[in-house]
Amino acid sequence: MKTAAVGLAFLLAGLSAFGDFIPSPPNGIVELDGWTAIVVQLGSFDILAEVNGRLENQNLAFDYRAITVGGYYRPLPNLKIGAFYRLQAGVRHDDDWGLNSNPPPIWTWLGTTERFENELMLDASPRFLLDLLPGRSWVLMVKGRYVYNTYENQQSIVARPELTFFWLVDRQPFMDFSAAYEAWFPLNYGTTSIYESYPWLAVRYHVTPELLVELGASYKSTVWSSSALAASDGFIYSLTYSRWLLSLGVIYVLNP
Repeated sequence: MKTAAVGLAFLLAGLSAFGDFIPSPPNGIVELDGWTAIVVQLGSFDILAEVNGRLENQNLAFDYRAITVGGYYRPLPNLKIGAFYRLQAGVRHDDDWGLNSNPPPIWTWLGTTERFENELMLDASPRFLLDLLPGRSWVLMVKGRYVYNTYENQQSIVARPELTFFWLVDRQPFMDFSAAYEAWFPLNYGTTSIYESYPWLAVRYHVTPELLVELGASYKSTVWSSSALAASDGFIYSLTYSRWLLSLGVIYVLNP
């Protein structure tokens, strides 16, 4: 009887220890995102600069911040190809779940708010006018993007089909409505075929031809896999973290 009790105690201790290795989702299930973009149209080129901030933990501080610069070139009327650079902070990776340095060491998300990372991106965005649909102003875009993060040498392929309806007034856009689905496919990290995915809805109001305001909503799911430290101790896990993301964006279009 005593032997069985000791065995049960070791089993419960082991289960408790294993639980410590599994990440805990951040507080809150709603994230708030704000961004501003400036687009300069120069013939077949669109030069872009964007600033982005996101409230992730309802602590009234921007956990995620990013600056993106780059541009698109239009070699064909219905095709854009682009190249971009992004400086970002506050991104969580699998290995950011680890032991802190304070005694006693406990498993927790390590601080990334002040850690800056670099991303390089290449993409192609073919567009197709679906004038057979009611309203005759539907556009289908199928974006494909390659992303390289220099911090952990992570490489991803991003796919995003997007369908947009343009509400025209006097043959000019007044509002447009978009529905999209985005999926991130990890090439050299994680243990799943899709790292992050989300459906996305947005409405954009064309205040003037130069000023646009966008409201968006998505339901994002991210799969965290075993950190290198946990895997080295034989603890393998996979955890899906889902949350709502609400966004507000402002776009300035300059056509010198």
